[in-house]
Amino acid sequence: NGQKFQFHFETDSFMDQYDSEMEIPFINEMGENNIEGLVNFYIKLKGKEMKEVFTGYDRNGLKKVYVFDEGGFNLRKENNGELLFDRCYQDIGDYDENGFYPVQNEDDEWNLITIDGNYISDNWYGYISNFFDGVAIVGKRGLPFPNSWGMSYNLMNLKGEILLDEWYANIGSFYYGFARIY
Repeated sequence: NGQKFQFHFETDSFMDQYDSEMEIPFINEMGENNIEGLVNFYIKLKGKEMKEVFTGYDRNGLKKVYVFDEGGFNLRKENNGELLFDRCYQDIGDYDENGFYPVQNEDDEWNLITIDGNYISDNWYGYISNFFDGVAIVGKRGLPFPNSWGMSYNLMNLKGEILLDEWYANIGSFYYGFARIY
């Protein structure tokens, strides 16, 4: 898109043409496959071992970083502070108004985690919607009555509890507090 990217070794972050840390998630902009080659170029050029790269800020002002040794994303509490979570994830979504980060594991399944590192549920899901009036739609593979994508759906509350006795092929979006289940 014509932007200039450069690497700043003092802060281990990529910067734009104005020498400002990237405000956009850098890996999403460049593509994860392109990042490693670019970082390796800078490592060979400068002879510095790369541990992580800054990819943007989350809504809480925490730095989202890609940690190379662990092959995933985490959040850093301060410029040189500790990592927020005790492990890295394939992806970390935006912090929501209910106090959760959506996190994706190596099996491409999702869970919700608090800033304290507690999961909303012991289960991981192929899909988790945003909450509407304290209820989210969750999808799981390998259950009865899947749709054409192999997913079955249910509803989950803010405590991580599944609300319906059965799983369904589809649950539509909420509209005036109701969702179509079929």
